[in-house]
Amino acid sequence: MNTFNSFKTYVKKEIIEGMRTKKFLVLAIGILFFAVSDPIMLKLLPEILKNQMQGADLSMLIELSQKAALDSYTNNLFQLSTIIIVLSIMGIISKERSDKTLTIPVSMGCSINGMVLAKLLVYGVFILLVNVIGMLIAYYYSGIIFGFTYGSMLAAAVSGALYGVFFLFVLSVLILASSFFKKSFLSVTTTLLFVYLMPLAGYFEILKKYLPANLLTEANYFAELLSKNMLVSLICTISLTVIFSILSVYKLEHVEFV
Repeated sequence: MNTFNSFKTYVKKEIIEGMRTKKFLVLAIGILFFAVSDPIMLKLLPEILKNQMQGADLSMLIELSQKAALDSYTNNLFQLSTIIIVLSIMGIISKERSDKTLTIPVSMGCSINGMVLAKLLVYGVFILLVNVIGMLIAYYYSGIIFGFTYGSMLAAAVSGALYGVFFLFVLSVLILASSFFKKSFLSVTTTLLFVYLMPLAGYFEILKKYLPANLLTEANYFAELLSKNMLVSLICTISLTVIFSILSVYKLEHVEFV
């Protein structure tokens, strides 16, 4: 079976499995929940603190604005949604390897290249689209609550797309880890450590603009046009995603599935 036919077969398989196991639903909730909840929580925060502090008004110490709401949302996207995404699809290859469900398709000539590409695109495209939708919801909803004082709908869409590209990179890291480890929890641990420790390399100024994490820093500016630094980060992130995918294919082609 050639790469294209394997790709088409696995695209259908991943879509059906994603719907059957509610993976798409969990991914959507994990990303969209904060788009709605963060503006509300920020609006209610002064009253919550006032009740906890025996009537003390701390509203002057809290920034209540559309920018603050969007900052809260993007912060949760990186810290919490990353965990949700990785945990939701942690068995993307590891589980199939440990359950030996890859044995039959591989023995029948199914292309590893087509399989990896299908998994990457099905979940990657879905996550990218949900991120764009989530950012638009966060922008519009926070604008209704606090006023439209920051960015624009186009800037929100661009920012959401950049977050989607970043999570596509995270997915490629998870797939690469899964090609090395049969145990899902090892793949998850390796991926999360890699993603969360990566920003530390940004302390070296010479490396900062080349890191995928810098893509999020640039995305948080909510600019309609890509800056030079953002363009460099975008190219590097896409390049690393491709490289990690190629390495995953190479590793899986040298793995015994029996």
